[in-house]
Amino acid sequence: MGTASRETAVTQKRKRIIVEGFQARFVATEVAWLAVCFALFVAVLTGPLVWQMNAGSASAQDLTRATTLLQLNDRLWIPLLALFLGVTWTLVRLSHRVAGPLYRFRQVFAQVAAGDLRARVRVRERDYLVSEGEAFDGMIGAVRERVRRAQASAAAVQSALGELSGRTAKASPARIAAIAARAAETEAILAEFLVVPDDPEAAAAPATAAATGRARPRLELSVAQTLAVALLFLIALAAVAVPAYTAALDHARVMRSGGHRTVAAAAPAPASPIVRPGRKD
Repeated sequence: MGTASRETAVTQKRKRIIVEGFQARFVATEVAWLAVCFALFVAVLTGPLVWQMNAGSASAQDLTRATTLLQLNDRLWIPLLALFLGVTWTLVRLSHRVAGPLYRFRQVFAQVAAGDLRARVRVRERDYLVSEGEAFDGMIGAVRERVRRAQASAAAVQSALGELSGRTAKASPARIAAIAARAAETEAILAEFLVVPDDPEAAAAPATAAATGRARPRLELSVAQTLAVALLFLIALAAVAVPAYTAALDHARVMRSGGHRTVAAAAPAPASPIVRPGRKD
């Protein structure tokens, strides 16, 4: 795949709403916990009213609670749903500014691993990780310059050796010294890359740390486990809360309509004027 096709692939990928990998895991996990938080918020907000309405008492204070619960039911759900969708969309947009650069990083990693040092990260200005992309481009540029110098020096040595092999006369000591200097320069350039650690214990330390980290118990949940826990919690909460909430709404409607009729029946009828005959002296 050429550079142009890679750029086209990156452009198409960045136009997606959800990029697989980091963004999909992040959005799924955060939306699951967001749904749990919204469910707890509704439970805390309406729970006392639902409990009091299902208690079965009938007083003037319960009539006020019934009116409050019905008004809350009429005004709560649409703004709450709009807020949930808005927060979810904000999470998607913000995570896309991280997922896009990470996807580009993965592509550049693959190019560098294949030996292509012409790769550039090219992070958009509005994305996050812009400074990290610039630092990575600087690293690739430094490696590219060293490799270019080593290639040029190795090519000069190869050319000089080819000239010597084609000559019938014996090479002069000056010529041999120049070739040796070129070879030493190539070796010095390649020595700038630290490949093998000087201390064997330093090489064994990362492996020991990794083994210790794998042996240490981890309390983090995977994406599937997080979604499963959130889903089970929401199902359990809905199984308990929805019937109680529906029953409380029915009680509130009956109580409010009955309370209005009681008030109407108890209202005194307007008194008709009584005409008393006047006394005659």
